[in-house]
Amino acid sequence: HETEARHDFSLLKLAREWFRPWRPETHFSFHANFRAAARTLVTCAFRIGLPKDITYHVIEFLPRDWWRDDNARCWCEDCTLEATMVQMRWNLSYGDKGVDLDGNTRAQTSAQYRCPKCRIATYKSKEHCKKDAAAHRKDCCKPPYWIPGKEENALCQLIDVCQRNETTSVECALLTAEAYGHGEDDESWESDGSTNGAKEGADDLTAIMLRWFEEKTYRHQRVEDTGFTSMYHDDE
Repeated sequence: HETEARHDFSLLKLAREWFRPWRPETHFSFHANFRAAARTLVTCAFRIGLPKDITYHVIEFLPRDWWRDDNARCWCEDCTLEATMVQMRWNLSYGDKGVDLDGNTRAQTSAQYRCPKCRIATYKSKEHCKKDAAAHRKDCCKPPYWIPGKEENALCQLIDVCQRNETTSVECALLTAEAYGHGEDDESWESDGSTNGAKEGADDLTAIMLRWFEEKTYRHQRVEDTGFTSMYHDDE
């Protein structure tokens, strides 16, 4: 579980950065089609004399999927296997020549439809999303497979300050309470010894990650798995 928590925290941080608004310093983290469209907007604005700051504010409101991303892949099992086979065949034919997968092939296997609940999973169509619903249900809308919010940001901030060791035990406890969704006056939070846990957790970041994902994700997944297994045996 510790390795899984580390892995999920890495995905959480990636999702957190992925959904940040566009800024000039993050321009190259966006896909090629978005960058080309943003450059076009800046060029047109410059030609009509629009201030650069206004143009930047306009682009900040545009989501990453505002323009087609040919690198997005369908999450359903059949499409994942198909894309893997396409990549393997391409590597066998051109890999030794250092040639990347061409744009036309990427466009044919790209996915532009997002899961309407978590907005993370991508699919070729609504039908593919429905087809993958049973497999995706376990992860959908559970960290890290959803758009990060206040609690996710608090967790990332807690880990960052603990790594830099730039916070007091009180500040660490407050950040921990925010990450777990507890208020400062929440008696249940204070009574379970979590403040002491925050101080000790500063030396064990994996324990913080594991506890957070255990509360937000893993225990819910175990309940769902147990319910599904019970239903399966009842049918037998």
